[in-house]
Amino acid sequence: MDEAPGRELLRFEPGRPFVGLLLFLGGYGLGAGFATWMACQEVRVGASSPASGLLQAALLVALYLAGAWVLFLHFVLGSRRFRFYDACFTVFTWRGRMRFAWPEVRRATLSTYRGNVELVLFIGAVRRISVPLDGFRQAASLLAAIRARLAVPLEASPGQLALVRDRC
Repeated sequence: MDEAPGRELLRFEPGRPFVGLLLFLGGYGLGAGFATWMACQEVRVGASSPASGLLQAALLVALYLAGAWVLFLHFVLGSRRFRFYDACFTVFTWRGRMRFAWPEVRRATLSTYRGNVELVLFIGAVRRISVPLDGFRQAASLLAAIRARLAVPLEASPGQLALVRDRC
């Protein structure tokens, strides 16, 4: 489905989400799932009535699922949330798909942390959008395509730029 009618979609292949899926299932699914299950057991035993225990357990499960959705968007669907067009780009957020025009970007920087590379686009005074470049197979090509459309210079050191490479 084309989110921006009349605009050419720039195709950049997202990387495989297996590592993110394993981190999510192992770290959050098992770790936080076990902690939530234990908390539900504790709440149900210490509740004054069965209904209040079930209500508290249901609220804990709802909190667990909300956290799971946010982390799933980041770790597993990180690079799949973005679509890039000639005139704009779209981002799938927890509130739905949002569209931003390239001239709206006020500042662009590369952020690196332990080998991960993210392109941070500042839109307006408050909004910041992080594009996980290491989640794309053609990260260097994507960065070059984005830089060609930005009205502001990219703030990055030569060392940071060296970390951005295309993978097979």
